[in-house]
Amino acid sequence: MEVFNLKDVGANPSNKQAAGTVDIGPTFVVSDATEPDCPIMYASSGFFGMTGYSSKEVIGRNCRFLQGPETDWDEVSKIRHAVKTGKSYCGRLFNYKKSGTPFRNLLTITPIKDEPGNTIKFIGMQVEVNKYIEGVNDKALRPNGLPKSLIHSDVPTFWN
Repeated sequence: MEVFNLKDVGANPSNKQAAGTVDIGPTFVVSDATEPDCPIMYASSGFFGMTGYSSKEVIGRNCRFLQGPETDWDEVSKIRHAVKTGKSYCGRLFNYKKSGTPFRNLLTITPIKDEPGNTIKFIGMQVEVNKYIEGVNDKALRPNGLPKSLIHSDVPTFWN
């Protein structure tokens, strides 16, 4: 597996193209918090596979293009607040693939800060959870705020 430093990827367009083809497993995007609307600056091959979009269709855009009619706008409001305040977010969101197919997305957004504490990037990790949904517990939450419809072994981890 080839590893790219995000600084190197951003500085050299040929690295962006090469990095976009590396299968690193997890599904994530990196957005630039220093630019208006936090455009995506990098997306993993897993993200392209999950959503059906290509690098050209994703890089430079805000993730809003994944939203649609059944997206929970209360969750979107929580995401906006987290981004505005430089905080983390974890929740379930109804999004749409390029094909128009809806999917449930367990989304975790984490801010990346520089030495003075300014948010410079966000990493958004996604897990498609359609196959883990239990109809009755669709919106029920555990005391820790995570959906009851997910159990520990359901969510892929980096070390599995």
